[in-house]
Amino acid sequence: MPKIKVSKEGMEGKPPVGSGIFVFRLDGFKPKFSRKGDSVNLNPTLKVINHPEHNGRPLFENLNTGAGWVQKDLCHALGIPMLADPSDGSYTFPGEFTGPDNDPTQWRYVGPLLGKTGRVDVIEVPKFKGSGTQSSIKSYICAIPGCQEKHTDNLLK
Repeated sequence: MPKIKVSKEGMEGKPPVGSGIFVFRLDGFKPKFSRKGDSVNLNPTLKVINHPEHNGRPLFENLNTGAGWVQKDLCHALGIPMLADPSDGSYTFPGEFTGPDNDPTQWRYVGPLLGKTGRVDVIEVPKFKGSGTQSSIKSYICAIPGCQEKHTDNLLK
């Protein structure tokens, strides 16, 4: 059997995309229960687009079901507001997830957010584990004309 050898540089992976404003596209979701099991991380698949150096690179976001303000900011960045229910003041995520309630890994998203594009402010932060830095989403940039909603200017606080 042939031996497969990888250089030290090849083991390090690609460097972070860096800091700046990036255009992204939402390609889907990969939901799973959070560590505690009391909520779901929707894990949107966000890809940098229209960038000469980082086109196609992923941007990581958990998008926990318990963090409605982040859901709202993502939806607004994609130009689609969450749906208000005047009867109880709640909001509904656009579209729907189909599949068994007890297994989010089987959920499939059907809705208007797929394939939409938006803008995001990314910064480099120290890695959670290990040395070096990683790119993290600082904030989503609202694409809804005349929006009067309050948006988070730093999701990392």
